[in-house]
Amino acid sequence: MLSFDLVSAPIDRRGATALRGLLRRGGRIAWGVLPVHREDPSRVVTGRLAAAVGRCGADGAQSLLTASCGTGRQAPRREGHIARALTELACRRRALMP
Repeated sequence: MLSFDLVSAPIDRRGATALRGLLRRGGRIAWGVLPVHREDPSRVVTGRLAAAVGRCGADGAQSLLTASCGTGRQAPRREGHIARALTELACRRRALMP
């Protein structure tokens, strides 16, 4: 059986099945939910994350929020905006956790 501890997968039916297996083995998922090249409204990003988490059954302890790709070519101001947006999203998610 193939085993992995890091995965990048589309969250379709096959991807969700693989991610559920990873979670059962104690793995964690870094959710690339925030695009670096555009500003999505927070409700869109929140909905995107909720849908992906729902398909896989992950919980907060098994999740890390990240930008959708590297931010190395972004201006420092944009980097700061991305970091603040991820922090706000994480705080909102934690507030919803039991």
